[in-house]
Amino acid sequence: MPLPENAVNIMTVHAAKGLEFPIVFVPDMGSGFRDRPGPIMIGNNPFLVGVKVPNPADNYEMTESAVLVMLRELQRQKERAEKKRLLYVALTRARDHLFMSGTAPEDSLLSFDLGRSRIEWVFTALSVTGDAIAAGGLVLPSGLRLSIVSDPLAIPAETGRVSFDEC
Repeated sequence: MPLPENAVNIMTVHAAKGLEFPIVFVPDMGSGFRDRPGPIMIGNNPFLVGVKVPNPADNYEMTESAVLVMLRELQRQKERAEKKRLLYVALTRARDHLFMSGTAPEDSLLSFDLGRSRIEWVFTALSVTGDAIAAGGLVLPSGLRLSIVSDPLAIPAETGRVSFDEC
């Protein structure tokens, strides 16, 4: 079923895959990633099990086994790779204009792999610095202009009436 041309389409990144739109909004880019590791993890080989174990050298406090630490890191890497793929899909749906919203990272140029949010990945990949934020943006090597608005009240807005009878 074709999408209406003069309508706002709100959809998941998965649903937008393969589609293109004149204007795309990607909200909440500054939201941090939540790693939710379990207390027990099983590797691809079912004999590879990571658990917490009592550590006799530390008054028998529960300590993560080396296998659990390794399995959690492998899981984190897989999840990050999938999040990067989804971000790529989201950002490449725009034909004319792409709007991203989120709080700018406090650290200047983190490692791309260590980014704690999608906006940190974008800032790192595009070498966005505090100077670029203060200047209101930068021109990318491709010639595209990246505008950065740090004051929400400075965003130009138009007001108008919407008639729900027309929908």
